[in-house]
Amino acid sequence: MMSLDKVKPQFLRWTVDSDGTFLDYSDIGFGVNAATIMAIDHFNTGNGVIVKDVEDIYTKCKICFTTEVVDTQASAITAVKGLTDMIILRDNSSTKPQPCAVLGTLYSSVAKKFATLTGVYDLLQVAPGASSNALDNKSSYPLFSELILLMGVLRSCYLHF
Repeated sequence: MMSLDKVKPQFLRWTVDSDGTFLDYSDIGFGVNAATIMAIDHFNTGNGVIVKDVEDIYTKCKICFTTEVVDTQASAITAVKGLTDMIILRDNSSTKPQPCAVLGTLYSSVAKKFATLTGVYDLLQVAPGASSNALDNKSSYPLFSELILLMGVLRSCYLHF
């Protein structure tokens, strides 16, 4: 099992450009990152305090999750560059693990570009907040999934009210 002291969580400023000013969305980014890092830690260490089923799971399942954080700054270009750097290992580190899944962005405009790249490299992308109808197109975004599984149903309900 990988030593957890090698996993260095990174908390970044999550911002979006709005007419030349920057609005701080750090609370959303921090919340998503903190929850993800805690879930990874609980899985890797077999801590069943929140999810009883992961208690001592490392004795049965020899998978160890790692995490890498990229501040997309609500920019598709920044997001795609960050993921590309992870995939092609620009730092020439052969020991750095390749991504096998991606927790995507909150913004649909960024998620579309991100989902195109994750689809090309056969990476599952789960998005915590992206909700564009376009992302439901499985031929364009084959491995994209929404964290809110019924988002498509909710969108159709809104149309009726």
